[in-house]
Amino acid sequence: MDPDRNFEDIFSELYENSDISKIDEIQSRIESYFSELELPNYPTVYDHLVLSLRDNDVIATFNWIHCYCKHGSGM
Repeated sequence: MDPDRNFEDIFSELYENSDISKIDEIQSRIESYFSELELPNYPTVYDHLVLSLRDNDVIATFNWIHCYCKHGSGM
């Protein structure tokens, strides 16, 4: 499996190829993972950040690891 491909591309290919056994396994693992997650009973730093946004504010993220892997140390 190509590590440069994202999850959506890989899953779409499995779906297009009707690889039902792999699709079922992936969906089962995803459901298991998310069913074990618990939300804290208190606001997190991210909650405070979102609640403090004004109309013209934005939250931007960047995947540094993906960028480094794609472009190497020549950044």
